[in-house]
Amino acid sequence: MKDGPGTTYRVRLTNEPDPNVTERSAPVGKSGRAANNARLAALKAEQARQERKRKVMLAAGTVGVVLLIVAALVIAKLTSSSDPAASGAKALDPAVATKLTTIPAATFDTVGVGSAVIAPKKIDGEAITANGLPRIVYVGAEYCPYCALERYPLVLALSRFGTFTGLQSTNSDPADNAGVPIYTLGFHGSTYTSKYVSFSGYETVDNTKVNGVYGKLDTLPDADQALLDKYNKPPYVDPPGGAIPWIYFGGKGIMNGAGVDKALLEGKAISDIATSIADPTSEVSKAVVGDANLLTAQICVMTNNQPAEVCGSSGVKAAAAKLGQ
Repeated sequence: MKDGPGTTYRVRLTNEPDPNVTERSAPVGKSGRAANNARLAALKAEQARQERKRKVMLAAGTVGVVLLIVAALVIAKLTSSSDPAASGAKALDPAVATKLTTIPAATFDTVGVGSAVIAPKKIDGEAITANGLPRIVYVGAEYCPYCALERYPLVLALSRFGTFTGLQSTNSDPADNAGVPIYTLGFHGSTYTSKYVSFSGYETVDNTKVNGVYGKLDTLPDADQALLDKYNKPPYVDPPGGAIPWIYFGGKGIMNGAGVDKALLEGKAISDIATSIADPTSEVSKAVVGDANLLTAQICVMTNNQPAEVCGSSGVKAAAAKLGQ
């Protein structure tokens, strides 16, 4: 007798009474025992076949699960470019973030303009606001070495008017700078709050190429893309235009390029850069803090010189005299 997998079988091999009949069966002869033995062998063979089938199905299922996991990992790798971590970006060390966003006023005043190499250009452009506050729009990319340079003074300047959360630690693409990365801050995924200005920082792509293409990060809203298209070309910026980093100061000023000599920061750790920035006698501080004073002076044009303790400081006044030159 045969049934499905897992069924138990009872075979009467001797002249055991059958509970379904009232009379005792005749003793089993040699031919009966042979038949019983044959049936038993057939049952054992069937059970063995079912067990082999079960093991094969179990093994196939395990392989299928493994293949699904591998496929999921591959897909995640290929589609993760919108995640800050995909480019190696990670949360900025809180101690470093504090050092960079709380530079003493005395350091700004000591440095003044310092050795900053360019200043924002005054323009009469479209005044843009958000929640009643004048807007600053930054457009850059993680791979870009000049964006890496300019984020430091921009963060220093904006931190005098408000507060950042979620700043990233990242680096430029070494291949875009003779094999040397510039370790820097990143705006992707960060937020900024202020009662004086609104800030939008866009990192359009990351710093890692896959099949020759950088991964997408931030997408500009149509209105901000229109600003970029209009004001990132002559006469608003130097020919040929189209460069990043690009910063739009609410229709009052514009800047593209970096005000810091890249030789000062190439290959240096963010923590070391932060320490140097805090020392007004260092060459790094003279460049970065000097640039930050110029950006601060441009922001003060937008805020009607508020807050007074910032916009009226000696370092910012010295920088304001350089705007538009």
